[in-house]
Amino acid sequence: MANKPVDPEVTDWANGVLADKIDQVAAKLAPATP
Repeated sequence: MANKPVDPEVTDWANGVLADKIDQVAAKLAPATP
């Protein structure tokens, strides 16, 4: 990754996308059981 300023909005969006993907992968690897 290049060391350049990133808008906080972009960082928040990227974190949200990563979190969604991580949640999807986690759900597939370890399905939630009640």
